[in-house]
Amino acid sequence: LPYATVSTLANPLLRPERTGMHNIGLDFGFKGARITGSIEYYVKKTTDLIAFGALDPSLGLASDNFNQGDLLGKGIDIGLSSLNLREGKFSWGSDLHLSQNRVKVTRSYVPSSGITAFTVIRQTTPIYPQGSNLSALYAFQWAGLNPENGEARVFIKGLPTNNQGNAATSLSSVSDAKEIGSSVPV
Repeated sequence: LPYATVSTLANPLLRPERTGMHNIGLDFGFKGARITGSIEYYVKKTTDLIAFGALDPSLGLASDNFNQGDLLGKGIDIGLSSLNLREGKFSWGSDLHLSQNRVKVTRSYVPSSGITAFTVIRQTTPIYPQGSNLSALYAFQWAGLNPENGEARVFIKGLPTNNQGNAATSLSSVSDAKEIGSSVPV
């Protein structure tokens, strides 16, 4: 029998992402180019970020692409190269590269109601709380083992709670989730 499915909804409010970038850099060299390097600092601003996110299931889909917020990225790149030895056709050089990049969610268009710490930690659909790092990983704060049965516990609303099968984890607030690092090496 023939059938049809809806894979995406029409969204007349969907806007294209806009990105602007400013950077400043310095290239240098010493001792006849035996030591060279560069330093670059950049700021990247994105508005109307398009991302896959959760929808109200009554619309017919659980998730779709829509404008979710604004981002501000800042970073620095440093490179240093040296020519340590040159003897005829043989040469030996060294390179050192350092980079750091942070991207923060400066504005979120997604209402925070219904977002729990459990949702942010599981990240079944991307959720970007305003003020957070874009690639942040979250976890509940460790509260030790339950002395009665040895089960793992976490803090929910400031109180130690069993983590295993406890409905309180799904009722927690976003503030119960603690940023523990980045999913992108920095």
